[in-house]
Amino acid sequence: MQIPKWMLRETLQVYPNQGRGFSGATYGDDYSTMNARVEFGYRRTVDSNGQDVVIDGTVYLHPTDEMSVGDKVVMDGQAYAVVAVMPMSIRGRLHHRECMIKSIGKHEHKPKKKKEDEPTPETGSLIVSGSTFDPTQVIVDTDE
Repeated sequence: MQIPKWMLRETLQVYPNQGRGFSGATYGDDYSTMNARVEFGYRRTVDSNGQDVVIDGTVYLHPTDEMSVGDKVVMDGQAYAVVAVMPMSIRGRLHHRECMIKSIGKHEHKPKKKKEDEPTPETGSLIVSGSTFDPTQVIVDTDE
């Protein structure tokens, strides 16, 4: 017996954790979409490292969907970190997964960047570090 799919009414975007960088956790651009049940409410629990944490809510997933500790979950523009994942069984069969989430702020959608230092077909200008350089707009200072 598994959790019924009709109970999983919310749609989540799950970004896999790719490790830690200088400014914290890093996530990939690719995400998977999952249906889940989300119950918000502050609760004290223990994370995967054995530390006491206060979570913002619990995500209930179908047993065929998976999340890992450290993944980022986005719902309605808000981002959450997965702090614990627990498989829940009934009579020895996996019924659903419970994922504890903690808010990490607003999710900022970052559009994919164009290849740098490559002319764009519409203007013939160069893309240099995220800004456009048009050689016809160069101002030369002749005052000495």
